[in-house]
Amino acid sequence: MNTYISKIKPIFVIYIVLVFIITQLPVHIPSHIDFVELREAIFDLTAFEHCMYNFVPLANIDVFADNLYYARDFQHVIATVYNYFRGFVCNIVLFIPMGFLLPIIIGKYSRCKNMLILSLLFSIGIEFMQLVQQLLGITSWRVTDIDDVIANVIGALLGLFFYKYLGERSTKKTQ
Repeated sequence: MNTYISKIKPIFVIYIVLVFIITQLPVHIPSHIDFVELREAIFDLTAFEHCMYNFVPLANIDVFADNLYYARDFQHVIATVYNYFRGFVCNIVLFIPMGFLLPIIIGKYSRCKNMLILSLLFSIGIEFMQLVQQLLGITSWRVTDIDDVIANVIGALLGLFFYKYLGERSTKKTQ
């Protein structure tokens, strides 16, 4: 079992690096960061006016419903559904490996509560870093979105479900 875990650890590290690359890069590093100005911007809520963020779960559902209502034909309905759920589904898929691989490496994450807390904190950390990047002017195309956090947690819990389901199946086969 130890050799199995030692083979999974590098895969998990590669996965974490890929998550970082996907969620944080590319960035434009400014030639100069004025930390006094940054501190003032953080405490002055008007600094958030140029940031793209959504802290209201499913806030865009009304826009989605309107787009569906005004769709001219079936092709537009499919395009509307695809465009609305593409990002949500991608965020779910992004966190499935976490829910599947981490319990193999660290057994305490095979409990739903532990995976829920870790994936929630990890996802909030990603979104926070995206917000900081916007405040610093490093990125302008990222959106800090609570829906991403929800999708990431769903993905991690789905990965945990797969881990437990496959574990139960392999146990039954060996009996």
